[in-house]
Amino acid sequence: MDLRIDINAGIENCGGMKDFYVEILDSFVEEGKKEAIIKEYADKDLEMYAIDVHSLKGTLRLIGAMAAGDVAEKLQFAAEAKDMATIDSLHDTLVEMIDASLTEIRAQL
Repeated sequence: MDLRIDINAGIENCGGMKDFYVEILDSFVEEGKKEAIIKEYADKDLEMYAIDVHSLKGTLRLIGAMAAGDVAEKLQFAAEAKDMATIDSLHDTLVEMIDASLTEIRAQL
């Protein structure tokens, strides 16, 4: 799995402050967006799925998880187009990438 994590870019995106970067990571987990998209996917609520995947895309890129942000972008566009084939093929990948990215980032901090 290609994670393409750039922690230095993530810290730079947070004003160069490592403590603020860690706060962003913590709030990312606490927001529960991953859990939200899992539920929305199960419920086939594509409108909310598109909104939450869009939010995830921005946060993933902010923290330097660029590959996961790219997958989130594809899912956002697929949800907006009601393209279930693409969503079905990428949803689980994004969920796995979120977990793997957070694990990798925390290991490097």
